[in-house]
Amino acid sequence: MVIYVGLSTLTYLKKGGRISSVAAVAADVLKIKPVMKFGVGKLDVYQKCRGMKNARKAMIDAMKKNLRRILRRLMKQENYILWLHQVLPQK
Repeated sequence: MVIYVGLSTLTYLKKGGRISSVAAVAADVLKIKPVMKFGVGKLDVYQKCRGMKNARKAMIDAMKKNLRRILRRLMKQENYILWLHQVLPQK
């Protein structure tokens, strides 16, 4: 399972010593919002975006990509084909 989180402020990363004060001020001036990816036992920066709107879009795109990968894996198993047909919207 993967969780994506968009950070609106870098204050607590700066206070915790994860980033320098210069990096926090520069990111604040440029309105850079990191999207963090929580994996199994791991925290990584997924993407750095300019503004919360772009960060939100990056999180949604990442979740869609992850869901497609999971669905592709499930489609290989014949037992789930009927269930996916009922859950997915028809176009």
